[in-house]
Amino acid sequence: MDHKLFYKVLSNGSLNRFLHSDIRLTSISTEKETMNTSVSNTEGYYQVDYPVRKKFLKNRFNEAIPYINNGINKVYIPFENTRVDFSSFISVPHRLECYVKTYILSNKKVNMPFRLKTCGGTRIWVNGNLQEVFEPFTRNHGTEKIIQLSFERGKNEILVYFDDLAERDVNYYFELLNLSKDSIKGFIPIPIPLDEFSVAETFLYKLYFDQDIYRKGEIKLVTPDIENKIDKSLKVRLNPEKYVEDDMHDGNITDFKYDDFHIDIRNENSKISIGTVDKLKTAGITTCQIGYPLSNGEYLTRRIKFTLYNQEKFKAYMNEDSLEKRKSNALFYFASLPLEDINVLLANIHLGNPDKDFITNFNSAFKLIETKGDCADFVLVPMLSVYAKEKWKFPKEMQEKVKELAINFRYWIDEPGNDVMWYFSENHALLFHISQYYAGYLFPEEVFTVSKRSGSEQYHIAKSRLVDWFDNFYNYGFTEWNSTTYLPIDLIGFFGLYLAAPDQEIKDLAKRALDYTFKIIAINYHGGTLSSTYGRSYEHNLKAMPLGEISNILSIAWRNGYFNNALRPSTLFAISDYSPPDKLIPYMELNEGNALKAEYKQGKNQAYTYIFKCKAYSLASLIDFKANKKGHQQHVLNISLGSECTLLWINHPGEIEYSGENRPSFWAGNGDIPLIKQYQNLALLHYKLKKDSIPFIHMYLPYWELDNVIKVGKWIFIKKDDSYLAAYFSNGYEITNESAISFREVRSNGLEHQVLLKCSSSHEVGSFERFQSLIKNVNLTDSHQCISLNDYQFGSVNYFKECLYINDQAITYDGNYILNPTLMKGVIT
Repeated sequence: MDHKLFYKVLSNGSLNRFLHSDIRLTSISTEKETMNTSVSNTEGYYQVDYPVRKKFLKNRFNEAIPYINNGINKVYIPFENTRVDFSSFISVPHRLECYVKTYILSNKKVNMPFRLKTCGGTRIWVNGNLQEVFEPFTRNHGTEKIIQLSFERGKNEILVYFDDLAERDVNYYFELLNLSKDSIKGFIPIPIPLDEFSVAETFLYKLYFDQDIYRKGEIKLVTPDIENKIDKSLKVRLNPEKYVEDDMHDGNITDFKYDDFHIDIRNENSKISIGTVDKLKTAGITTCQIGYPLSNGEYLTRRIKFTLYNQEKFKAYMNEDSLEKRKSNALFYFASLPLEDINVLLANIHLGNPDKDFITNFNSAFKLIETKGDCADFVLVPMLSVYAKEKWKFPKEMQEKVKELAINFRYWIDEPGNDVMWYFSENHALLFHISQYYAGYLFPEEVFTVSKRSGSEQYHIAKSRLVDWFDNFYNYGFTEWNSTTYLPIDLIGFFGLYLAAPDQEIKDLAKRALDYTFKIIAINYHGGTLSSTYGRSYEHNLKAMPLGEISNILSIAWRNGYFNNALRPSTLFAISDYSPPDKLIPYMELNEGNALKAEYKQGKNQAYTYIFKCKAYSLASLIDFKANKKGHQQHVLNISLGSECTLLWINHPGEIEYSGENRPSFWAGNGDIPLIKQYQNLALLHYKLKKDSIPFIHMYLPYWELDNVIKVGKWIFIKKDDSYLAAYFSNGYEITNESAISFREVRSNGLEHQVLLKCSSSHEVGSFERFQSLIKNVNLTDSHQCISLNDYQFGSVNYFKECLYINDQAITYDGNYILNPTLMKGVIT
């Protein structure tokens, strides 16, 4: 490479300009062993050392890592990321290895301090000399070390080797932070002239979609203004493979496949279309890889995300008044989908249309079970439960396949194995027990190859485990409370048992669990989806709510949600004769002037959830939960405005990459958890961020859904239909106007924050202008850990010493594990 890209790393900046090798991917297999670990009773991070990890590390620490300085010729483009990051997801255990290198220019011989952070192992050579070995291997949790690197005068080559073991999700990265007071200058060789490279990188960095979700019309990218004239054909790839490509399925089997295509751009066009909503299909948030063509025939690429929901198309499927007809429509639609999803096969079998080429067409689902890949239990439960209910509808070859899969599976950690399936959360434990229960019941005389038990033994063991699981569940509710990600997985289990459990006791427990879950959904329903706080969340759930599984369930059950392609629990619901209780409908359909308030605990950690909602808006928060501690995927504050799934939230990002793979991520979860207080339509958040945390909080702002956004000092006023929101940021804020998050981020910088939120509506206060006037006159004052105002609705409001006072009365929270919402009539006036 004859060209150079020079760079500068400021003090406290990250060294992230590197060339990299291909990522070497090696399958890791060890002897099969049993384990003795309990199921997690928390929604947070839970570390389990699998036998495969112990054996891997034992071998790894005795291994000589070679110095390799060839084949390192791919340019790493960090964009906003401060790390060299190839985080991914692999269903079965694999080792990832990579070499990267860069060049530092020094005007003198010097030792420079860096903060090195990684989750795996790193080795650093400078000019061929090994200077640092750091191998914490703290799975998915970054560990830091202050190191010194010695540079000679002139050009210095830094070569880094980093590796890790992928057990399902893997945070595979390293970060080098410059701790010196001086800037660092360096370069990397690049294969094209610098001017061409800079134009391409700048273009991709500034590119963004003009919406995060499209319901009709064209899907448009906003192109940046660049001095150089651009006349290019961009290559578009939808739902590309992760950085690591292999033949193992990651458990997400609802992705539609597309061929690459090209779109032409001209410098004079500020927006370019990649297609229309009615021509593209997705089953969730869609990753779009944009390739910018280079003169050497290669492409510079960037991945950004969007969601589409063909509202007119899907609405037609749920026009029926009858639940049974809606179920029937759903099944016929699911059966027609061109997906390798086991539920497509089950819908066809139920309808009497078994697929003659099922082994080929649904191989990825079967392979996930056969290889004992993570989330295989998500596939096994639907298959076994429908088989138990309707065995006679399965062709002979399919019956043989079900038997083969069932008797060769590993059902729990007391059976020997070397997989890394996740057993230890409440939803996975439930599904493993159900799989074992049905497999044992269906094949009682067979000897199961992993456990060496008879099917009858498996059945009785699983039945006892299920009874214990439900005992804990009815005492504490959901550990991963209200989660739009994991309630659907629990529903797979509940519907699976309700369909065909051979024991009336178990079927009754499942029926009770369904009623309980639908009550939670009804209480937290707003705007067509589950609008609440969530024990676990991901960006793809938060930004793609109309495409979520709960929205689908709501649509089939009550015509209140969004029918879509997310078919896992919905298929079982449609096959079953289950009908949600009619008494839940008033929780969802609130008349003008009425409201619902619900406070209740969930999980052994006593997550205290609070929601206040009316027809125009919903405000939900997590009260006094793990305040000022490191967070995970907890979604602690949620706002819903209007009737069409317009969600806003506030969080502290867990990583700086806009759509990264870490947990917590930029938009989902919290790096540090705030203290929150709420009283009806008013909430206060108090963040105390750690010194080494990302130094800002932010609010998600879906501007394309909003009618008006007004900035006034530290206040921001938002209007959607007849609903209003006022948000006050004690440190002020700015609306980001560059790159993939353009105009959808309200960012507030600093380590300590107080945020005040107030919801209202035209029914309550009249015009949006009057709402602003009322808020501007609340005489708000804030100081260190204290805030006070005169709320136009409630009177004196004070937050002091981590307590909230309304008219000098301390607000207390006395809810328990019982779901007992309060319907409040005539309070919204």
